[in-house]
Amino acid sequence: MIRERHFFIEQLESRTLLSVSPESALVANAVEALPAVQSLLPGASIGIRIHARAGVPFTKEVAFYASPVLDAPDLYTATIDWGDGTVSQATLTYGSQGNTPGYEITGSHVYADPGRFTVTTVLSLSSSPVVGASDAPASPTIVTTFFSRAIVRPLPPVSPGGVTLTETTGQSFTADIGSITLPPSDTNLTATIYWGDGVTSQGQLSPIAAIGNGIQYEVIGGNTYTQAGTYPVRILIDELSASGEVQLGVIHSHIIVQTPISLTGTITGTYRLGFDNPIRGEEYSFTGAGTAGDLGAVTLTGSITTPGTITTPLDATGRITLTSADGSVTLELTGPPESILGPIPGTMTYKIISGTGAYFDDTASGTITITAAPPDGGTPVPFTFVIS
Repeated sequence: MIRERHFFIEQLESRTLLSVSPESALVANAVEALPAVQSLLPGASIGIRIHARAGVPFTKEVAFYASPVLDAPDLYTATIDWGDGTVSQATLTYGSQGNTPGYEITGSHVYADPGRFTVTTVLSLSSSPVVGASDAPASPTIVTTFFSRAIVRPLPPVSPGGVTLTETTGQSFTADIGSITLPPSDTNLTATIYWGDGVTSQGQLSPIAAIGNGIQYEVIGGNTYTQAGTYPVRILIDELSASGEVQLGVIHSHIIVQTPISLTGTITGTYRLGFDNPIRGEEYSFTGAGTAGDLGAVTLTGSITTPGTITTPLDATGRITLTSADGSVTLELTGPPESILGPIPGTMTYKIISGTGAYFDDTASGTITITAAPPDGGTPVPFTFVIS
């Protein structure tokens, strides 16, 4: 036990000696003459310069601790004082700078205002208890302190081209999430999308119209939200030029993410053949009742039209409404391609396109399996819908 303790102390001494930079080197590396340089403690270091935008959350590496001995990262702790009155815990992971091993120290933050901030990161090492002493852990030992500069730029002007979209949890989507009008001379444009759930991605800028002396672009982007809620989406538009990055504008959009309701159930009733026209197709009108998942007991009304000669593509389509005591949902139905004046499809896909009452903003999609006897002129014919 004593030998192990001495070995730990030797590691700590070796680690400290190899990671300390001479004070003259610290001053030489302090390019921007950080205010704290004059009072740097022995062993302090210059961290990594941080670039951020006001109001935009970020996760960035703030410092790198070079160490010849790679202990488990959980032996260390690090706190970051962001210089704006906020202090948070850092995350440590193994990494390297060139051939030098060590620990990458990373933190997450959002600056409310633009400016230049001194960021102070304190790295500590948990001490092992002395043999024979109390099992209570000793106080952490400060290994080193890093001083960094955060340069926080203001956001560019807000574009009025924001949109509000409704999406479903767990379902990937790609959509037009906003637009902006820019001078026609802008080239090398980029769109960075902050989705509001911690995900950042690059969007695609596509010109759609000439407006006055400018060009209107739409921003196409995709994401998958795992939790329901309303997410503020911020899209930053920049131009990359030889002189550096130029901020052109920002778009504010919102995405409402919902968990789909269940419509699983069985509906039975009768249908009638409506119009029968080789050009327009054949229309079947349905009336029935049954159960539909979260809606409970429902009545059903609606119709399905099979393709005629002018139908493009040759898909059966339909629209039905399920009504319960608390409201209703209207479903849009789509069937597989079939011949002109073909039969009612055995399976159609559906999605909610509108709702009322308790279901006014709900979403759902799935399939309906249809069992129906052949039509008999205008005589009611039984049918069964199984919704899944």
